[in-house]
Amino acid sequence: MKKPPPNLGLRVFAAATAFVGPLCSVQYEHGRLPFFLNDTVHNLWLLVIIAGLCMAVGVVSFIKRARIIGTLCFLSNCAVLGLYGFIAAFFALGYSR
Repeated sequence: MKKPPPNLGLRVFAAATAFVGPLCSVQYEHGRLPFFLNDTVHNLWLLVIIAGLCMAVGVVSFIKRARIIGTLCFLSNCAVLGLYGFIAAFFALGYSR
């Protein structure tokens, strides 16, 4: 029986977190995932934090020699962080829709 690679757990965790940020943003946009009721700014900052943590998992897995899944995890959450980070900063500065 072959021995699994030493970073198999990290690869599986990075593969799971590659979908967390995009799925949270889709659920939020459809109104099915209200973290804080009637508080848009806190919801946006929470999505930014989730995407940032998922990007950090991608960076760590890339450093630990899981290059492909680390890159996939980083890039899939990078779009979420960029979009919602911009919107949250826009609202935090006092602007509105």
